[in-house]
Amino acid sequence: MSCKAIVALAFIALLSACAVAPEGSAPPQFSGTINQSAPPIIIDGRGGGGIAQGREYVNRMMARAFSEGRPVRLSGRFTSAGTFALFLVENVPGSCAEANTIFGFHRAVAGVSILTVMPIPLTGSAGDIANANIAETYNPALARWFLDGIESGRITTLFTNLRGSEMAQFGYPVCEEE
Repeated sequence: MSCKAIVALAFIALLSACAVAPEGSAPPQFSGTINQSAPPIIIDGRGGGGIAQGREYVNRMMARAFSEGRPVRLSGRFTSAGTFALFLVENVPGSCAEANTIFGFHRAVAGVSILTVMPIPLTGSAGDIANANIAETYNPALARWFLDGIESGRITTLFTNLRGSEMAQFGYPVCEEE
């Protein structure tokens, strides 16, 4: 098997893992008290390894924040794990995203072209359902931006990035400069 074929198959597996969240990957639920005077736990999007590992890393750090009753500060770059990270920032008091944190958004993916090694969008009713499921994890303002972006072609299978500072327009808290 050629190197290009191996890379393509690995990329397909990676994107398939991102299109549908694996069972048990839902973010931990917060129901405790946050100690606002405790230093925040920093979740660095660069610290989780690849995309699949990123989801587990974010979940592990969220669970730690919940168990220790500490707010969270998002830093770095988030892609598929970003959904869970945004949930955290929106629902855990005192949590925020740094202004330069990058969140990557893309529409649902069916797989990867073996010839071009480019993501193939999930289309039809399956694509509509998958994209609606993704949007459902965001707050209403960001969900509308995401779905409008898919309809207009602004959101594709490639990442459309927003910085933490831009997330404020959707109601997500941005960290104050330290």
